[in-house]
Amino acid sequence: MTLRNDVQFFFARKAGTAGRNGNTIGTLICQNFGCSANVRRLPPLAYEGYDRELAREMRMLRLREHVAGFIAGLG
Repeated sequence: MTLRNDVQFFFARKAGTAGRNGNTIGTLICQNFGCSANVRRLPPLAYEGYDRELAREMRMLRLREHVAGFIAGLG
């Protein structure tokens, strides 16, 4: 995938005692939060018979999992 945005490191303080102790969790996110638009673009044809729609669906699924993991790590 060709990124159309720079990637930046974002972090947030954890919830509860861990957060009060200064613990944080971080992740890499597209600058201006463009990741959602990036994963929805059809990828280039990698080879004959390559399922571009499936590849796009898999990228969207991985992004959702990445975001869910980040949010779960806050608690």
